Amino acid sequence: MVSTRELVYYVIGAWRLARLDPDGMDHFENTVRAFWRSFNAAIFVAPAFAILTILQFNQVTVRSGAIMILIVEVLIYVIGWLLFPFVMLGVSEALDRRTNYCRYIAAYNWSAVVWITLFLGVVLIRETGMLPGGVGVGLLWIARILMFAYAAYIAKVGLDITVPAAMGIVLIDFILAVIMDVATAAILGISYSSAS
Repeated sequence: MVSTRELVYYVIGAWRLARLDPDGMDHFENTVRAFWRSFNAAIFVAPAFAILTILQFNQVTVRSGAIMILIVEVLIYVIGWLLFPFVMLGVSEALDRRTNYCRYIAAYNWSAVVWITLFLGVVLIRETGMLPGGVGVGLLWIARILMFAYAAYIAKVGLDITVPAAMGIVLIDFILAVIMDVATAAILGISYSSAS
């Protein structure tokens, strides 16, 4: 487990990257130890992820029971944190950027604290009903676009690659997320017909 001081240090680095400051990458060591310690971010992100998941389930029809939902969502959460870094191991090798891999994944993992905070804030604002429906949906799309741009910037700076290559990595991440969402929906019998 990371200390509070380390957490703040890593989140500041992630925030600097969100502000398009390439020196934010200096907050992350390019070591195997930093790589593994970055998965502590999953612990800090879990409460926000749980809230978002609960809000999502309030908008869909689910045929599975609460225990099954809990088991599947926990498994998907863990797999989600491990799948992208695993895939990126091969991608970074193909891009001849294997030496940048540990630092990149460390920054990517800690960036989740920043982007999920932003996304949860937007979702909660939308859920209050204070904004007209179209504005709330628009804010969600803006938040998603910012998240994609943020992920692309981290890939560009962290792996020292071109913008098109960074966008390709974001596309890989997105495809993996869609596959996991589809698998979750199939396992739990989720119907999105009533989702907004």
